[in-house]
Amino acid sequence: MADERKAEDFHLLKPSMADEDGNMPAEGTTGYDLAKKSYDVAMEEYNERLDHWLKTGEAPGVAVTPAEDE
Repeated sequence: MADERKAEDFHLLKPSMADEDGNMPAEGTTGYDLAKKSYDVAMEEYNERLDHWLKTGEAPGVAVTPAEDE
């Protein structure tokens, strides 16, 4: 397959539990528990989109801008 895709080339950012400064919530805190739940949901969605993109080249739920069509 000449059009082989790799997970490293996927255009969506991988979810993280860290804030924008890279700080992780302290384990055992309510903030950590909430961040973990959110992270788990986000990773499930990310993995579904990644798998679909690897198989088809299309990422569901991602709008294609006219500049990408050219």
